[in-house]
Formats: sequence, C-alpha cells, structure tokens
Amino acid sequence: MVVLTKLYGQTSNNFIQFIHIDSFCRENNIPFHSPYFRKYFEHYPALRSYGIDYPWVLMKLLTKTKLYKVLHFEEGDGKQIPTYQNAVLTKKRVFCKGWHFYSKDTVVKYRKHYQQLFKPDINEQELHSKYLKKENNETIIGVHIRRGDYKEWLDGQYYFEDDVYIDKIKQLLSCLNTPHKVIIFTNDDMLNKANYTQHFNVVFSENPVHIDHFLMSRCDYLLGPVSTFNMWASYIGETPLYHIGRADDVITLDQFKVCDGYWF
Repeated sequence: MVVLTKLYGQTSNNFIQFIHIDSFCRENNIPFHSPYFRKYFEHYPALRSYGIDYPWVLMKLLTKTKLYKVLHFEEGDGKQIPTYQNAVLTKKRVFCKGWHFYSKDTVVKYRKHYQQLFKPDINEQELHSKYLKKENNETIIGVHIRRGDYKEWLDGQYYFEDDVYIDKIKQLLSCLNTPHKVIIFTNDDMLNKANYTQHFNVVFSENPVHIDHFLMSRCDYLLGPVSTFNMWASYIGETPLYHIGRADDVITLDQFKVCDGYWF
C-alpha cells in the first residue's frame, strides 16, 4: 500500500504528481491512497469512488509519531527513480511525499483512465456554445499567459510581455493559414485585453481552474510558457502544446507535442 502524505504545489502539480504514482501502483496492483484529494471531489465526482480515502487522521498520527518513515521523492537527476520504484514494489506500506516520482510508460498507458477520472462536473454544452463553437471551420488556439509568480520564478525566465505572446500567436496563424479563434487563459487580472482584440478573433476565459483545464484541453493547439497548468490540459485532452522558452522563439507546427504527463 502507498499513501501520499502531502500534495505538491497547486492543482496541476497535484494532478501530475498523482498520476505518476497512481499509474505505477495500478500497473503493479498496489493500493494507492491520496487522502488530501478530497478537496477535488466537488469538481471531479469520479474521484469520490476512487481508492484515495485513506483516513487522514490515522495517516497524520502514524507519520507524526514516526511509526512509519515518510519516503521523500526528492529533486534529483532521475537516477534515484528506480530506488523509489523498488521501495514501492517491495515494502508493505510506503508513506511518501515529494514531486520526483516518474513513471513515464504507465502515465501514457492509463491516459484514458485518467480522462474519465478527472472528468469535471460542468455544463459542457454551455461552455462549448460560449467558447468552443466554430464558425467557418475555425482553428481554436488556447493561449496561456502566466504572470504573477512567474516574474520571480527562475528569475523571470518564463515571464513574457504581451508583445511576445502576440508574436507567437501570429507565427502559429501564419503556419496554419486558417480562420481562427483565440481563447486566452491568464492569472493576470490587469491584462490589457485591447492588445489582443486589435489583432485576433479572441475571447477571454475568466473561469475557475477546473473549467479552464477543460476548455484548454478542447482547443486545437495550446501556446504558453513552461507550466504544469498547460501541460495537464495537453495531457488530459491530447492537445498539441508548444512551450515558449524564449522571446525570440520561431514556431513551426512540428514543434507542437501532446504532453505525455512529464516535461518534454
């Protein structure tokens, strides 16, 4: 049995952390519990019947009293992954935490399973009519603009101003040469929308995370900085994604890849 004692980061990180551990356990018939996933029951009802309901009070007692050692999946170069996997396979009970547990083959193998497990409780028809309905066979491009903490994270390496996003959208449109609709997803409450409306047929999503993930997953292409937020949408929707690495990136269609649950 494997119990995840602590979620890592925010929603998208939580989900990716979950599928790597869960898929490995599923492949090897090992019960896996993630007690703190209760907070996602409201928006993802399939999780309620899933085997994550290990008593969190008991878990905290066991870990606090150190009756069981918590295995920390610490940051590293990947060489430690076989050690972590072997512990999961051989120990009767594993209490664990941390981000660096990868099982690349199994997250791909069980993608269809997670598409059902993480199907949100939403009005798909209403959202389709408002955001995803196509006129004249449009290509729908989801653009993830990440601001906020990205100004400081990695010294702002993936923080881009509007001109960069506009340039990348134009590059993609020149590759596609089709009618388009751009859906912008952002955590920037002060985004200058006029910068985009003057160039593109654009709508702005101002929805909760679970709806944004759904809408992004239904786009034809996704553009955005390196982020687990757009990675999750690409993984769950099998949507081609391009990560903007530098302001002077030149985009080609063959650079768009479906995320398989881990960094490209």
